[in-house]
This record gives sequence, structure tokens and C-alpha cells, in this order.
Amino acid sequence: MPGRALVSVSDKTNLVELCSCLHRLGYEILSTSGTAAYLKEVCPITDVSTYTAFPEILSGRVKSLHPKIYAGILGRPHHHQDKQELDTHSIQQIDLVVVNFYNFASYKNTQQHPHSEEDFLDSADHMDIGGPCMLRAAAKNWQYVTALCDPDDYRWFMDILNHRVLSLNERRSLAAKAFDHCYHYDKLIAEYLHLTPTQNLSQTALLSTYLNSLQSSGLKPSQYTPLRYGENHHQQGYFYPHLIDKHAKLVKLQGKELSYNNFLDMDSAIHILREYPSESACVIIKHMVACGLSTGKERCAKDLFECALQADSRSAFGGTIGFSCTVDKASAEQMIQGFFEIILAPDFDQDALEVLSTKPQLSLIKVALKHPMANTAKDPSFEVRSLWSGLLVQNVAKPISGDNKMGQVVSKREPSAAQWQDLLFAFKLVKHQRSNSIVIAQEGCLLSHGSGHTSRIDACEFALNRLQPPLNRAVLASDGFFPFSDVVEQAAQYGIRAIIAPRGSKNDQASIDAANNHDLALVFTDNRYFKH
Repeated sequence: MPGRALVSVSDKTNLVELCSCLHRLGYEILSTSGTAAYLKEVCPITDVSTYTAFPEILSGRVKSLHPKIYAGILGRPHHHQDKQELDTHSIQQIDLVVVNFYNFASYKNTQQHPHSEEDFLDSADHMDIGGPCMLRAAAKNWQYVTALCDPDDYRWFMDILNHRVLSLNERRSLAAKAFDHCYHYDKLIAEYLHLTPTQNLSQTALLSTYLNSLQSSGLKPSQYTPLRYGENHHQQGYFYPHLIDKHAKLVKLQGKELSYNNFLDMDSAIHILREYPSESACVIIKHMVACGLSTGKERCAKDLFECALQADSRSAFGGTIGFSCTVDKASAEQMIQGFFEIILAPDFDQDALEVLSTKPQLSLIKVALKHPMANTAKDPSFEVRSLWSGLLVQNVAKPISGDNKMGQVVSKREPSAAQWQDLLFAFKLVKHQRSNSIVIAQEGCLLSHGSGHTSRIDACEFALNRLQPPLNRAVLASDGFFPFSDVVEQAAQYGIRAIIAPRGSKNDQASIDAANNHDLALVFTDNRYFKH
């Protein structure tokens, strides 16, 4: 039999549909001021202050904290003493509590971190008290009361309500979800209050903030998308959109359903393209490794693609192409001559879309590469890997600075201005290749690479043997340091004139001596970007 519902929400998603359904089924709806104003055109609403005959006070801090509310939620209809006391005090039973809280996670993210005690004082206005209290009360009395805290559950709830009464197990399940919601909300606030006002959060505090935000977001069944398959055809794959960063959104314009591996390749493309924010770029990805890359402020999309393809056209077959510029008709006409799985870009012009539509199985993906949170304190800054035995978490390696002269020249010969540009280009790419990795580049284009080798020497030989010496204008980048002089010796034989690699070997001097003997420039960096 229809009863009484108390509705007080911050997130009003699907609320109109829910309350319209409740009204149609004969429910009386009580609501707090903000929610009541939102619903006034939808159905009859009784304001909580009218019901309790007690006004909101303390600037709205106290509005639902009243015995008529909590006794109505906690009362047990079939308990003789409860019923007698409710009747004595003219308190009516509340059968349904629909509540969600002020979004403290969003507030915390906008604040980045507290700089002063004033920030902590301000945060108090964003902490929900009445909502968690009402939800806990409803969850405690789940035998008689339904606690509804997730807007994604409304449609499921309405479907049941239209045909029958919720079962005891269904109310118990919703109660468990309500307590879980309260737990994560309280933990989020507690973590914030434990922080120390500072201009620079410690890594521990940053990690705590990130994991807590991830946890409080929750993985809801309605949020994932089943994929065509996982890493292999016999595995099932799923995609969850970023639960913290709403800017990290992919929009598919055409093409077949994406697979697990498609997402991995797109992610690799995005990370590489973000290394070159001041230039247009095109990258071709195969198995999470760049087999083609070109950049240039003056190069159009067609030229960028053609240059990237020259590095390894055989590996590019069936790959993923990423652009940091708009895809136009000319570049589209070039790309449809080959076979590719995905083209990813910040935009596609209409003529390009018409050309690419002739290959309906080709997936076109729009992505915002100029990320508003990149390299700021709000950037989540961590990446997580699941293991058989637990989780691994580490800082994200941020895009390398645009400084044209990163690292220290340790050879007698200095790189030329053009070589500095290419060294930076190559080192930004080798950062994202699978280790051991060697990248050979010239004039903003990848010439050759050796990636994913268990031997540093094999990686170098593989990259060099695909090219014809002499390479008088090419540069070489390594993701690992040089314990011996062999890479420098091999590079010199092919005519490489400048090398960049991380320092760190006890035998660094041997490579420096080899560079001087062959009159080539050698730059050592303090950062190593090894990628397992």
C-alpha cells in the first residue's frame, strides 16, 4: 500500500521521473527546501518545515534534524510500543528515504588542497550532516523502510514498485549500499581534515587523496561498457570511464565496437601526443608502441601522416593513428589507402568525415588533448596496476618540459641547435616505448626504433640495421643508461652525430670517451624513463 517518502537530494539525476512515479502511485512526498522547490512543478510536495512545524534555522544547517523525521523513519509499524508512541506524538511513518549528499569530493578537487585554516573552516559548509543521518536511520530500519541513495537505482526501483512491494532481501541490499555510501563519504571528509595546511602536499597525502576520490566515486554496474573482447578473444573486457577526471572523455564518431587492446593503443597515442603540446603531431601505434611519429609547426596533417608512415609502414598495418591537429580531407584520402583500426584526433572536418565514412569499420575517435588538469595540482598524478597479489601505484611520469637543452653535455662536442631539437623529440618518444628501447630521429620524424628488447644491444642493433648509413644528421635516444661504450660505438659506425641517454652507470666515462673519440655529441639526463 502506498505510503510516505522523504526526498532530500543534492544530485537530482532521474529525480523528476522517480517523484512522478511515486505521486502516481499515491505516495505523500516530504522534502527539504531546495529539493521541494525543484519538484514543485512536478507533483504536490510537503515541505519538511511544514510537516515538523519547525522552521529551518542556522542558515539551513538544521532543517531535517527533528524527532518527527527520525521517529518516522526509525519507527517499527508492527511493534506495539513504537506504534503507541508514534500515535501519542502524532508522528507518521516514513516508508521510503531518498537521499544523496553534498558532493564533497567535487569540492575537495576544486580546492586542490588546503592552504590555510580558513580553507578548513570553509569546507564545513560543504559537509552534509542531515543527509547521512537520515540515510543511516533508514538503513538501520531496513526491515520496514527503503533507503535509496543512488540515482542509478531509481529506474530499477520504479520497475519493481509498479508491480510489487520490495522484498526484505532487496531492502537489505539497499541498506548495505546506503551504509557503504555513508562510510566512503565520512572517510573522504576525515582524510581531508587530517591534511596539514601547506603549499605542497606530501606524496602520501596526494596518494591518499587520489585513492580516496577513486574509492568514493565507486564502480557502478551502469558505468561500465562491455568490450568486444579482452586482450584475447576468449577473454571478456570492460571499460570504465575515468571516475575522477571528467575531461578524459573519448567520443566515437563511427566504427565497430572497441576492444580492450584498442583502448590500450589509444591511451599510448594520447600520452605520446601530449608530449608535444606546442607542435602538430601524428603518431602511429601498434601493440602500444609507436612505429611512426612526426611533428612540426608547419606540417599539415597529410604531411605529418606521410612522414610518420615512412618510419615503419609494415608495422603500421592495422595500427592506430593519433593526431594532435584536425584531420582534414587531404590526410583522410591518404589514410584510407591503407588498413588502420582507429584514427584519433581532437577534431575531424566535415570533408574528412565524408571520406572516412567510406570505411565504416574504421573507428573515428574525438579526444580533448589540451587537458585543463594537465601538470596542475588537480592532476590525479598516479597510475594503478592490478596484480595477482594486490595493487601497484606510482606517480605518473608527466610530459617532459619543453626546454630545448634538457640534460648535460658530457662530450667535447656540443649538439647543434637542430640536434638539440631532435634530441628532445627523440627522448620524449623513447620515454613511452617498451624497454629496452632505442629511438633514432631526424628533423622531427622517427626514422627507426628498437622497442621491447630484453637486451640493450639488441635494441640498438635492431634500430640501426633497418637504416642505411651514413646517418649524418640523425640523433639517437636511449631509455637506459650505458654500462659499456658499445651503443656509442655502434651509433658512430652508422654516422649518428648526437646521442641522449640517462646517466647512472659506474662506467659512464667509457661512453664519454667513445663519444669524444668519434667526435659526436653525448648528452646525459638525470631522469630515466624505463617502461616495463
